[in-house]
Amino acid sequence: MTTTDTHPSLREVYTHAQTETAPVPDDAALDSAAHAHGYESWAAFEAVAGVSYLTFGAGTRVEGRYLGHSFTGTIKGANSHGLRHTRLSVAFDTPLDVSAFKAFSVLRQRVSATVDRFGDSEAKTSDGVPQMQLWRLAD
Repeated sequence: MTTTDTHPSLREVYTHAQTETAPVPDDAALDSAAHAHGYESWAAFEAVAGVSYLTFGAGTRVEGRYLGHSFTGTIKGANSHGLRHTRLSVAFDTPLDVSAFKAFSVLRQRVSATVDRFGDSEAKTSDGVPQMQLWRLAD
């Protein structure tokens, strides 16, 4: 893990907790992230820090990775999918070739995915990487 100042980022601690040998439930990973910053629980951290999760709405400019390919694009639709997830439709700025084979192309201009509060999709590739990872583009 890298550190900024004296503490790792919340995303780093959360990701580290999720990649331990034994799977860690989301709530335990979030508590671990809060503990790394000196808080008793994630709820305590939220209350003190006023944590604002990534929120994605229609028109939000994003960048990220889809099936291992980098992209920039615009969110065309977003719906809450439970308390911790958002179902998104993302239109890529340029079509993305998502084929793993060089013999043919599979171009995608728009895809849908369900992402968590960190912008990572629930669905994973066979090697365990989220199919989609999103970051909000700076305004």
